[in-house]
Amino acid sequence: MFFRFMYTLEADIKAESVMAVLYAAKKYDVQALVDRCRTFLKEGLDVENVCEILKQAVTFSEQKLVDECMLFIKKNAAKVMNTDGLLGVSQPVLRLVVENRFVKHSPLECYKIAKKWALKHLKADKIDDIDPKHVRDVLGDVLDVILFSDMQLNVFIENVAQENILTNSKKVSIIITINEKLKLLKDVNLHRFEDIEPDTRANNGIECGMRFTVSSPALLTGVKLFLPAEDGQTSGPLEILEGDEVVLTQNVSLNYQFGRQSQDEYLSNKIALQPDKVYFVRHRFQGAKTYCGKTPITKSCDQGITIKFKTLKADLLSFFSARHQISGLTIQVPNK
Repeated sequence: MFFRFMYTLEADIKAESVMAVLYAAKKYDVQALVDRCRTFLKEGLDVENVCEILKQAVTFSEQKLVDECMLFIKKNAAKVMNTDGLLGVSQPVLRLVVENRFVKHSPLECYKIAKKWALKHLKADKIDDIDPKHVRDVLGDVLDVILFSDMQLNVFIENVAQENILTNSKKVSIIITINEKLKLLKDVNLHRFEDIEPDTRANNGIECGMRFTVSSPALLTGVKLFLPAEDGQTSGPLEILEGDEVVLTQNVSLNYQFGRQSQDEYLSNKIALQPDKVYFVRHRFQGAKTYCGKTPITKSCDQGITIKFKTLKADLLSFFSARHQISGLTIQVPNK
């Protein structure tokens, strides 16, 4: 095809051969074909091929294409993570993706992806009896660009420290850093309702949620959720959004507890809140009937920060807002 293009200026470029054609076009300085390949790659990016194209772009030093791939991955992080493409890239490409924060505000998700990548490559190398040191060695400096110190302490200990992929000295250093950050912050518990009562309906997966704004910068660390009002469990995905962008998703299970109406669900990662943004919390739980809020509080002031809670309209982000099942928030503010 390369030589046919030189004589006829026609080329039937295909995804499986485009990088080889691009390499040849650059080698023989056929700029028209280089441009044609780049256009093909830019317009043909999708969640299934973007990681393979990124890998090749890095190999052939195509920085513009690298940037296009990184932008695509950031915009489609959740979908890209559900493909096997990211698990097939080289270690330098994985480091590049993680370093560029492809999962916003979520070092735990980056860590999980890094582990899956490492296990796949170790199995491909037919290494028997894979242990934490093997994982550490194959990941190399990928571990250096995961923001472990942005995790909450309990999340780091339960999901990272216990697995021993990091060295003991590295774990101690991270725990010290997390604790130093905690000294600079103060927890503020915010409630949305004056009255609580048992809900009359079971959860059936309909979206419920709330929106809020803050008067000054803070960190969102947890969401207060109403517990089942009777024996049983309710569970499903909990999401935090900044505007229309999902910045965190985690699965939640809530069990009936005698004498308790709500529970703090700590987020796997803290979410930075800014006063010029609108934030949303939503869930799609299924299961037992829970308690619910009755008399809403629209504004809460504490520790020098004001939180405004706003009722969602039915057409806003596809929320169904008639169910008041989110009891409140836990945030952190500077410890003055």
